[in-house]
Amino acid sequence: MTHTVEFLADHKGNTAPKVVGDEYMVRAKINLTAYRDAAVTSTVNLVNSAETITYASGTALTQPVVGRHITIGSAATGGNDGVKLVTASSATVITVEANGITADATNDEITITPTYELLTASELGLSSVTSVKPIAQESTLHLFTEILGTSGTGTLLDKSTFELGATVMSTGANAAVSDLGYVILEVRGNI
Repeated sequence: MTHTVEFLADHKGNTAPKVVGDEYMVRAKINLTAYRDAAVTSTVNLVNSAETITYASGTALTQPVVGRHITIGSAATGGNDGVKLVTASSATVITVEANGITADATNDEITITPTYELLTASELGLSSVTSVKPIAQESTLHLFTEILGTSGTGTLLDKSTFELGATVMSTGANAAVSDLGYVILEVRGNI
């Protein structure tokens, strides 16, 4: 994951977050020079009763941020492959949303890939994020969408981070790990 953030000036030349109602708003140009992080292959134990992925051996798990989406691949039980929302995380155990893990063999070698690009509120001069809206982009080949990790009740799990998704317009598939150009975001939150 490699991206740069450039604050965009308003009509008066100001680039700092501005007060809009009860929140601050910032417009920023995010240049995605390497979309998403690379996959990690680990041997893990998948426990459906606890919805956990527990590290056993191989490449150490990268501790994902709560509220971030990960994609599991190559699981012995195909029902475990796919996008999962992280609800808790440590150096050796990742817990995902309810009904995210099905029964599986122990010592299953899987790949774990971040599904979307992770950005932080602090990169944008904010301490927390309440909304993200893509308003312009360089590439006409991709559709950018904001992904705010939420619990089943719609409550943001971690307001200090958010994800930016990019899908290929012609297929609807998640974009590959590559240079996707820039996207301009309007982000609201608190300082």
